[in-house]
Amino acid sequence: MKIRVKKSDLNKRSLQGRIARQLARLEEMIDGNVITNDQVHSMRRSFKKIRAMLRLLRFGLTREDFARSDDAVRACGKLLAPLRDAWVMENLLAKSYEQIGINEEERDRLIEVVQTKLPDDMLIIESTCGSSRHVRYQSPLMSQLSQAIEITADSVVGWSDWHVDQQSLLQGVGRMYQRGQQDFRRSKKQPDAEHFHTWRRRVKQLYFFTRLIPWFWTEIKPTKNRLKRLECCLGNEHDLYVIQEFLLCSANAILSPHKMSALLKQTNHRRHKLQKKALRIGKDVYHLPWPKYRKRELKRR
Repeated sequence: MKIRVKKSDLNKRSLQGRIARQLARLEEMIDGNVITNDQVHSMRRSFKKIRAMLRLLRFGLTREDFARSDDAVRACGKLLAPLRDAWVMENLLAKSYEQIGINEEERDRLIEVVQTKLPDDMLIIESTCGSSRHVRYQSPLMSQLSQAIEITADSVVGWSDWHVDQQSLLQGVGRMYQRGQQDFRRSKKQPDAEHFHTWRRRVKQLYFFTRLIPWFWTEIKPTKNRLKRLECCLGNEHDLYVIQEFLLCSANAILSPHKMSALLKQTNHRRHKLQKKALRIGKDVYHLPWPKYRKRELKRR
């Protein structure tokens, strides 16, 4: 998805058309009822980028138009969430099973458990080409996803009042920066999984903003690099948390108590290191109050 927005694109027809084209491409991806795991990941990422664009434009839209479009995009992403989570879990187990002390037999049994936790209206089919596994949606979920995309497209076409300009974009950037700063402080004060995951969402949104309107920043490359490093660090921490929760809920019948204890201890240690690293990077990103950040990091307009 080409995500950059030029200054000349700040008009209703241009931005509506861009989002509509992306939604049309996403609908084409589900045509035929079969998509790969990589496509599931790509679709989820595209929905997040569209949502980031909406959050950047929010102060140029009416409250009702923004809420309707934002809710519609979020509903699309939620439909794919179970598949994405299963894909992440299988990848983590497949790539890191030796690092976390699991043998091949235990890994395969755990992956089977992951697959059994998918909703009943999903059917998994092994691919005959390469290592990529195909996921076939049965009609209920396919229909729901297609309808959700259609509702999103209709909500974008139905935007009424429009006053997007550089000042409204600045408000969008300011809101996301300040919310990320609040989440950084909350995570530092109370370092639990929920706070770090919420903070990660703000970081990812701000990172998408730097890709959407890079011409807003005085030095865009170091800003993007810091945000990308921070988002990756927080993402790895969340993946380890997901593994912990999965092991606690589903692995008792497969792993011995001794091995379970060792695994949880190891993942806790790795999560703690990632949290400390994220807080160090976060301090560099969020050390300035918004007025000073705006003056120092953003171009004058």
